[in-house]
Amino acid sequence: MDKLPDWLYQPLVVLPKLVEQPTWGGDYIIKYKDWGNQLRYQNKKIGQSYELCGESLLQDNHGRLHQLSALVNQYPRAVIGEKNRTRFGKMPLLIKLTQALGNSFQLHVKAATQASPWLAKPESWYFFEAGYVSCGIKPDVDLCAYQAACRVIERKMAGLSRLIKAGKLSLAAARTAARQFIKTIDPWQFVNVMAVDRETAVDLSAGGIHHSWEDNRRLCPQGNIVYEVQLDVPDSSSTIRCFDQGKISNDGTVRPLHVADYFRYLDRRPANNCPNRLIHQPTNAVIFQTKYYRLGRMAVNNKTVDYPNHAFVHLFIKTGQARVVTQAGEIVLNQGHGGFICACVNHYQLVALRPATTILRTDVVN
Repeated sequence: MDKLPDWLYQPLVVLPKLVEQPTWGGDYIIKYKDWGNQLRYQNKKIGQSYELCGESLLQDNHGRLHQLSALVNQYPRAVIGEKNRTRFGKMPLLIKLTQALGNSFQLHVKAATQASPWLAKPESWYFFEAGYVSCGIKPDVDLCAYQAACRVIERKMAGLSRLIKAGKLSLAAARTAARQFIKTIDPWQFVNVMAVDRETAVDLSAGGIHHSWEDNRRLCPQGNIVYEVQLDVPDSSSTIRCFDQGKISNDGTVRPLHVADYFRYLDRRPANNCPNRLIHQPTNAVIFQTKYYRLGRMAVNNKTVDYPNHAFVHLFIKTGQARVVTQAGEIVLNQGHGGFICACVNHYQLVALRPATTILRTDVVN
């Protein structure tokens, strides 16, 4: 094998990709990353920050930028490891930090039942702040009534959209009508709706489970602040929606739904829809571990701690500041920022530069 570039053995800074969401974003992510004074982000609502994905840009110690997907194509074994190269053939993970209000009622198919056009997308959440969610269907729910409710809302939203586009109804009036109509149908009566505390984990990786973030300005005025870990699969081929919270785009369009497929792939077993099986408060270093990925948290002090490395690792500074050291270099990461360590690195060291430094570590389970 050809000699690898020396910088692959360095810890690499991940440049996050920020996604503006004028309707449901906010300023939490910008302030969390200490970017509030940057002019380019002022008066903008950021809904998501892509902390790691195939299109992430990595910066080496010389300031050069490298696209992760290109690195995987060129040096697959060195970057993601032989097992991940064989199993996935690409950077498999997508890590996002999200600030969101209400989200659509949705689910992802199970890996064993995926069928065109739907691909499985194992997904798990970790709440940085208190949130409000719906998760799983209620026991003994009348699924025929639930499906009928989704259908009648779908027809109503399509009708409102047509009126807007025909110039017969204003956007504001249509949104008001949608809210009022949906309130009479109350689709939330069919699903488990609950508040979740900060530091709560929600594991949806099995698939087939209803889930949604909900809008509750009293319990979570900033919306849901969630650190998401999932396999990197496009929404267009993985997210099955049956209700979109009455959202209407500024051009009058409404997002397509997949009501029949939602109920076709919905896991109806009461045990698998029990919130106590899906939601938990982590009590140790492992926040969640699935068949695909693992998220852990490490409290780091000012002593240098050595960690073995068996494949690639993503490190995210939840609180504080830390130095990441490998045999070829080091980087300093502040709160809200992340680094990437390639599979070719045998071990790395961490040292806290501020008190109460906590690091989130994500890797693939093989």
